[in-house]
Amino acid sequence: MSAAIIIVNANIHKTVDNVAATSRIAAARETAYSAGCRHIPLDPSQKIHTLEIFMKRIRLAVLAALTLAFTGALQANEELATKSGCMACHKVDAKVLGPGLKEVAAKYKGDKKAEAMLIEKVKKGGMGTWGPIPMPPNGHIKDEDIKMLVKWVLALK
Repeated sequence: MSAAIIIVNANIHKTVDNVAATSRIAAARETAYSAGCRHIPLDPSQKIHTLEIFMKRIRLAVLAALTLAFTGALQANEELATKSGCMACHKVDAKVLGPGLKEVAAKYKGDKKAEAMLIEKVKKGGMGTWGPIPMPPNGHIKDEDIKMLVKWVLALK
């Protein structure tokens, strides 16, 4: 009789363990599903792996979005430079009448005062830094556009 009780108690214990394991698996599946993962873990140990995959996907999506935004900003600033008349005398990679914009960026790289100085030079015009041809004043360009253009030029590599 005592052997039968032990077997029954062991079976009840196994049943309790199976229910607990099943609920852990269900909880892991629910967590993965709510996190947007397609792979539903079959056991609780896969929960961490699934969340790591999900986080990697999130990081890649954010990186892709930032790359597109930065590329779009570069394109928009080149369009602004063209619209503002800058590209009549400057090109990004080559000297025309004025220096190439990458050359300007290289000259002022690391100079903390360069941005403010170049904003003033673009507004008021200048002469002598890059040769005898003067840069005319650009009063027709809005101040915020000049600031954006100067930041764009200084960020070129």
